[in-house]
Amino acid sequence: PSKNLTNKTLTEVIQSIDLSFHQESYLLDLINKVRSAGISTPTARIFEKLVAEATLNRTTDEDSINFKRITSQFPTMIHFLEYFKDLFCEPVGTSKTPLISIVDLLIFIPHLKPRFYSISSSKIRSPGTVSITVGVVNESTPAGPIHGVCSHYLANLRPGDRVKAEVVSTSFKAPVLKKHPIIMIGAGTGCAPLMGFLEDRALMMKTSKNRFSECHYFFGCRNEKEVLYHD
Repeated sequence: PSKNLTNKTLTEVIQSIDLSFHQESYLLDLINKVRSAGISTPTARIFEKLVAEATLNRTTDEDSINFKRITSQFPTMIHFLEYFKDLFCEPVGTSKTPLISIVDLLIFIPHLKPRFYSISSSKIRSPGTVSITVGVVNESTPAGPIHGVCSHYLANLRPGDRVKAEVVSTSFKAPVLKKHPIIMIGAGTGCAPLMGFLEDRALMMKTSKNRFSECHYFFGCRNEKEVLYHD
C-alpha cells in the first residue's frame, strides 16, 4: 500500500463506494480471477458452485432467483469477503499477495449514488431552509442486520454539522390555481412533499381573500408508531 494512504483516507474512500452485493457481474469478475490464477482449493470449488447456481437458468436480463438468494446470504461485499476471505483476502499457495486488493475493489465496485429526498417544508414559510422526512432503514437478513447508509448518516447528524447536499428542481408541484381541488395520497415517508404542499396551501389561504377549492390528503401506516405527523 501507498505510504500516503492513511487509515483516515482509506475510511473516506470506503465510505464513498457502494458495498451492497447486488450485481452478478461481481461474481463473474471474481470467478475469472480465480480461474486465471489457477486456484483449485476447497473454498475455490465452493465459490465455483456458487457462481454456477447464481447464473443457472437465466433467460432474461433480470437477476436470477438463485442470485437473489445469494444476495440475501451476502447482502454486502463485506459479508461476502468475510465468508471467502481465505480465497480472496489472504495469499493462496505460493502467492505472496491476496488474489484481490483494495485497488481491485475500487475498480469494479461503483461509487455510492446520491440519495434523493423530497423537501417536506414550505417554500413560502421558509424559503431559505429545508426539511426532509426520512425513514431510518434497518433490515434483517440471514447475515445479520443491515443499516441504511444515508438514513443512518442523517440520523446521526448533530446541530451544526455540515453535509454535502444540493436542492434539485423537480416537475412534481402542487396545482397553482386556487380553483383546482387537490387529492393527495402518500404512505409512510411518501408524505414528505405533500406536507410541503399542505403548508403552502394553508399559508396562501390565510393571506388570500379568494376562496380555495377543497384539498384532501390520504395516508396509510401499518401501525400507530409509523404516523409521522400529528395535529
